[in-house]
Amino acid sequence: MRQGVHRAAAVLAVALAVALTGTGCGPVLEELDPGPPSAEVLALAEEMAPTDAGREAFLESRPQLVAQEAVDRACLGARGEGWWGCYTNYFDTPRILLYDLPDDRLHGYLVGSATWALLGAAYDSLGDLARAEVDGLVQAEVDALPPDHPVREDVDRATDGDLRSVGWQGFAVLGSSIPTALAPALEARYAEFLTDRVATVGIEQANVDALDALSADLAARWDAQAATEQANAEARSALEADASSLELTRTSYNASVEEYNASSPDQRSRSTARWTLWDGTVVESQPMGDALTAVREHLEWAAADQRARREALDAADVAAAASREELDAVAADLDELWALLGPSQDED
Repeated sequence: MRQGVHRAAAVLAVALAVALTGTGCGPVLEELDPGPPSAEVLALAEEMAPTDAGREAFLESRPQLVAQEAVDRACLGARGEGWWGCYTNYFDTPRILLYDLPDDRLHGYLVGSATWALLGAAYDSLGDLARAEVDGLVQAEVDALPPDHPVREDVDRATDGDLRSVGWQGFAVLGSSIPTALAPALEARYAEFLTDRVATVGIEQANVDALDALSADLAARWDAQAATEQANAEARSALEADASSLELTRTSYNASVEEYNASSPDQRSRSTARWTLWDGTVVESQPMGDALTAVREHLEWAAADQRARREALDAADVAAAASREELDAVAADLDELWALLGPSQDED
């Protein structure tokens, strides 16, 4: 199953603040006038628990929540464009556009995206000396990560080789992805914009964990479903084998009864029989009539037992089919959730 979501250029559409000249260089974004922040945007801002400076950086970037199709249009051409939106700062005019996930069960991912965008805007609000300090602190943290750490990979993908975006992308990606405390000096910088960065990152992490738990639970339920269906199949196979053996024994019994009835009274009185039945039942040697009576009683019992087993198995198969249908629905719903998170969210 999928193991979570990391903030990256493949996930978050990003754009560097560049100086556009009269020659028309640089990407062109579709202009959207969001007007005043919506109630949803204001609530989202407070959910990140920003400081006054963080709130100002976020809201002055005119954040807007839009459908994914609008993200595709409005962020067209932005460096590292992706699924979740973009933060741009052309002509010193910051803009934040975020994909408004249409399922509340994924709200934590929106909070994570908004945190990334807030920190990008926050970085742009710093002076040159502060940015230089932050760049060194961020680089030290990234260098300390294992080579295969997903956040290191996220920073690399987010900057996509563009040295001009290393600073703010590193600050934004690192600060919105690591759910544990960083170096005190760097945390002090984040604290200028977020009152509790670790807790804010934890909102998305809880959503990641919840989806991972749903995936793990579904996998366990599929395993149990497979075990149940296998047990039912084995039980039915055993039942059909017993039913076939019962029918053969019944045929043999009927032939013996016919032979017994056709014999003379003297022959009947002198004849004995011993039967070993298909299920291991042994009818010890005794007068033929008594032995046949014992066999008949066992055949009648076995037939009733097999009818009960068949009814129970039929009910078990119906229950298993209903369970499979329920699991199919749960799996389809979970697949839809993952699909909302974008094409980069592949199952392991």
